[in-house]
Parts: sequence; C-alpha cells; structure tokens
Amino acid sequence: HNRGYTREKEELLDPGTQREGDFKEGFYIGVEAEVNSELAKAFPLFGPNQWPDEPRVLPGFREEMTEYFDSLVSLGRRVSEML
Repeated sequence: HNRGYTREKEELLDPGTQREGDFKEGFYIGVEAEVNSELAKAFPLFGPNQWPDEPRVLPGFREEMTEYFDSLVSLGRRVSEML
C-alpha cells in the first residue's frame, strides 16, 4: 500500500538518469483502512498505515501525523471547492 518509512536511497524514480536512489527519505500515510474492509477492496491504495513501535521510539508520533494528515485532507477539500 506504499505506506510507512522510506529510507534514503531506497527509491529510484528515474532509472534512465539515476544509478542509485534519491537522497530523500519519507514517511507515507493515507486513509486508514483494514486490509479486508470494503474500503480497501474498493480502492487498492487504501489500507492500513505502517506505524513505528511508538511509545518506545516516537511517543505521540501516530497522533501527530494523523492530525496533520486530517488537516491536509480538509485543506485539499476546501481548495477543491474554490476551483
């Protein structure tokens, strides 16, 4: 589902001009959906997010990222309404 952490040099987005991966890293989340849910069955890119082992590694990370994601979804909807 293309979710979770991507380390530096893991993604090679342009194999025609790159010999090694990009110098970026990222953490990807999306609409949270259980694997066998109707939502995940209807939309292949919907599924469970991959979270780090939280209290031990990044306390509060999941809540912060979920709030940020929800804010961006809301912003995107408002901008779309203006178009």
